[in-house]
Amino acid sequence: MHKIDKNIPIPLYYQLKELLLNDIKAKVYLPGDPIPTELEIVKKYDVSRTTVRQAISSLVNEGWLKRYKGVGTFVTEQNQPMNGALDVATIIKSSGYYLTTKLVSFQRVPADSLVGEALHVPVDTPLYMVERIRLGNRRHVSYSKNYLPAEYFPRLEEDLDEAVTGLNNYCDLHGYPVTTISQKLSVIRADEESSRILDIPLQTPILLMANVCLTADGLPVDYGLSSIYSEELTITTVGNRTPALPEDAPDANR
Repeated sequence: MHKIDKNIPIPLYYQLKELLLNDIKAKVYLPGDPIPTELEIVKKYDVSRTTVRQAISSLVNEGWLKRYKGVGTFVTEQNQPMNGALDVATIIKSSGYYLTTKLVSFQRVPADSLVGEALHVPVDTPLYMVERIRLGNRRHVSYSKNYLPAEYFPRLEEDLDEAVTGLNNYCDLHGYPVTTISQKLSVIRADEESSRILDIPLQTPILLMANVCLTADGLPVDYGLSSIYSEELTITTVGNRTPALPEDAPDANR
């Protein structure tokens, strides 16, 4: 695909994202290079600024681009997801789906005991709760709730368009860069809420991903719960290990 095709059912922003990504992979834009401005991309591909912003936000969320306020958007040096932690967006894309993120609701809520413990804040601390659905090929695949301390991100409500597609990147660019993700995976059965949103029968086994995102000094800035389900979903990971040395081998004569 070398241009936008407005006659096919694939969203325009996704087509544009893939075109820009192809250019990055082909080294048309090298790490550290700025990409064209929004206006230049609008003119080149005959799309709206909203489409351009969605495509760029998606690439920022995936780690291919980074925004610098007042300067521009640049190709990053590191184009791989964070090592060791699974990412909902990466899982969906690696399963062959095109990804769409949709905001369900945004609320200011008090911390309960569970979320307060995860974020190291007292019960009733004001939090922002961001509810999102992620769709793969227009089917609901993931339902997420993320909780962030309101004190840390006072402009989050105004910046929702920027934050919805990538909360980790939003934290990075607004004073709380995420360097560690503490993650717990569980197989549970769908409750009424998950069943309704993911359009699956009650008690269907689903994957629950609980993430605590921390800064370099160990400050938790985001607690997220994601319910994930698809009959065609595949999770692939690559890990590192240290091979045993000969002297570590058990002695058969002992």
